[in-house]
Amino acid sequence: EHFVLSVGEMRAHKGFDWAVRTVGALPAWDRPPLVIVSNNIEAAERRYVEQVAGEQGVALDIRERISDGELKRLYRTAGAFLYTPHLEPLGLAALEAMACGTPVVAVREAGPAETVTDGVTGFLCERDADELAAALARLLADPALAKQMGAAGREDVLRRWTCDRSAEELAGLLADRVEFVEPGDSDREGISA
Repeated sequence: EHFVLSVGEMRAHKGFDWAVRTVGALPAWDRPPLVIVSNNIEAAERRYVEQVAGEQGVALDIRERISDGELKRLYRTAGAFLYTPHLEPLGLAALEAMACGTPVVAVREAGPAETVTDGVTGFLCERDADELAAALARLLADPALAKQMGAAGREDVLRRWTCDRSAEELAGLLADRVEFVEPGDSDREGISA
């Protein structure tokens, strides 16, 4: 399948209008459809995103409440994952895409700037539809590069973003910053930072 995927709640701060504008900035003769998956859709935002898609000439497919299996299939078969939220704290959807071996094109803001390694697991761009579209076009035109970045993304998720790895990191942070006091220590109780 030749399509671009974006996933998240359909609310203004998730920036789906930017995803539509990005796909709309691709040449009309080579413009893939944009598939948006959302389990929580705000009706007014949906109408707005559909309006922008119409204005931009973007074939838009909005899917609601799909199964986990179908979501995994979409992640694995997308040409690229496009992620354009406004100041997303972490960005679980980008990590999900990378875990499925799909390269990511994302805005260089907040969470995506931490989770996506520019030029390795995908591309980080300013919030500019033309810049995002150029990165997207590069991946769509070069399946070998997309496959390489997708594999690097999966490896990165398995190395840095598993629950076990997060627990190890938290334990390390706590051990570095907190002194645990033995019960019965009359001078101090509990912990000190």
